[in-house]
Amino acid sequence: MIFLEEWHAIQVLKRLGHGKKAIARQLGISRNTVKRHWHCNSPPAYQRARSEKILDPFAAQTKEMVGKKFIGSRIFQELTKLGYTGSLTSVYRYLRQFQDDLRDRTTIHFETFAGQQWIGLQLFWKSDRVT
Repeated sequence: MIFLEEWHAIQVLKRLGHGKKAIARQLGISRNTVKRHWHCNSPPAYQRARSEKILDPFAAQTKEMVGKKFIGSRIFQELTKLGYTGSLTSVYRYLRQFQDDLRDRTTIHFETFAGQQWIGLQLFWKSDRVT
């Protein structure tokens, strides 16, 4: 993988009329690298391959257990019975995605000005004695 500057240099030198071999020699990179990026109209972009998580095969069962309000350790026990071989920490990490959804729906943030915090919450106590 080459950097953006090298890709740009290849394109500029190509427009100036330099050959692939001369560009490779000038930039200190392989001729095959120059050849690969010769016809590219856009700069190279890094794309990480998606790796399969160990809990992906158990996604449906996990969502069902979260819907039933099972706690993490209980979900881990149930998944172990189904053939899960990973750790409890991995289950907790996987469950965080469901917790964020719940937390976003239940939390309401609001700001008050300094000195204004108690205006709506003041309680007036009056102690009257009935005789």
